Amino acid sequence: MNKMGIHLRLYVSMAAFILSLLIACYFISGAEALWMVGGAGFVAVFLFYMAVRDMGVFLKDVQAAAAEVALGNVDCSVPHNDRDDDIGGIARSLRKLQQSFRAARTQAEELLGSSARAEVRKKQMEDEINEFKV
Repeated sequence: MNKMGIHLRLYVSMAAFILSLLIACYFISGAEALWMVGGAGFVAVFLFYMAVRDMGVFLKDVQAAAAEVALGNVDCSVPHNDRDDDIGGIARSLRKLQQSFRAARTQAEELLGSSARAEVRKKQMEDEINEFKV
């Protein structure tokens, strides 16, 4: 898996294009400059396309995991959390959200359990009081 950050790829491609334009305009004139600018432009557009295409694929994967979590499936796997870029940061944040949801669910289950036990105990005490009244 390519760990080069998306922003870095975009910046490198744009910097290569601008540098090629500057070189072409300063040292070369005429048709040669046009070919050089065209070639650098093609490379920059290709690198930009590759960066944007990768970003879309990875974001779709993380979005699908977020949709699962939104539906209540907090045990689904979150892809790309090992990446060192923005997409990896989003994936890690989604995993932390899953952990928070799990902890809240566990706490709610414990509270419901203790509430049910308290209700049973209350019913038992009411029954005992009613026995003494009779």
